[in-house]
Amino acid sequence: MIMAPAKINLSLQVGKRWSDGFHDIGSLFLALDFGDEIHAAVSARRGRATVEMLWRVPGIPRPANGIAPGDNIAARAAEVFRRESGWNRAVAITVEKRIPIGGGLGGGSSDAAAVLLALNRLAEEDGGRALGPETLAAMGAELGSDVPFFLSCFHAAAVGGRGERIAPAKVPPSLRGRPILLVNPGFPSGTARAFAMLDKYRKESRGRRPRSPFPLSRSPIPSGRLLPNDFLPAFAAEPAYASMLADLLGAGAVSVGLSGSGSTCFGFFRDREALEAAQERLSRLWPFAIAASALQSDGARSRM
Repeated sequence: MIMAPAKINLSLQVGKRWSDGFHDIGSLFLALDFGDEIHAAVSARRGRATVEMLWRVPGIPRPANGIAPGDNIAARAAEVFRRESGWNRAVAITVEKRIPIGGGLGGGSSDAAAVLLALNRLAEEDGGRALGPETLAAMGAELGSDVPFFLSCFHAAAVGGRGERIAPAKVPPSLRGRPILLVNPGFPSGTARAFAMLDKYRKESRGRRPRSPFPLSRSPIPSGRLLPNDFLPAFAAEPAYASMLADLLGAGAVSVGLSGSGSTCFGFFRDREALEAAQERLSRLWPFAIAASALQSDGARSRM
């Protein structure tokens, strides 16, 4: 088994949109001890790679239409690895899915990275040659912008460009070691739609004084306790985000933020006791309220 950890963005700045539709980003990623689990069983015969998704996301029903084969990034990761490595054993991959889809927590990208790492190890154990980190990183970048971060196995990293520039980083002292509560509204945030909303907001607000992130918030969100994310002003018309952030602050969070382009928000708490009280409270308000901590060691990821 190999763990596919979730991540949160402690900051997220989005640069200009390029002609190919991609944006440059600048972000501080933090890997968590909460995530999916990847299992891989190898056959002695040649054959194809199959991927089965077991839905384990607490509080959120499995999507009615499931995940289309073309959208299953874990399956695509297996095919990319087999194409590049030439390793052709039949392998059955099972993903125990705990990270909400479209939640801004990097679940699909983490699954893809975990599949690449698992297959690389299994191919080597089968007598093949392990692919090097640069080759794996290039394969990861082909699959998705966040995949290289999860392949790096850094616990916190400054991520730039389109996700390909990664450097280890330190968590700000005010947040270091604090327990984290993840809150999801029960619906996904499509990445393409979120970037389109951001581009539209910037075009419409050009030359005007930027509005506050959440003018419709039920209670003021002090700027010093709101971690920076460029998507927040663009999401001001969607009250669920303001509500989640306000509820986290009302439950005692010392800092709150939006992860990626949504739909998950998170809060850092003073200690475990404060977090447990907040989790009990927010579990009655939102379908998904899960405790997590920063991932501390690579040893926590793999037990294959």
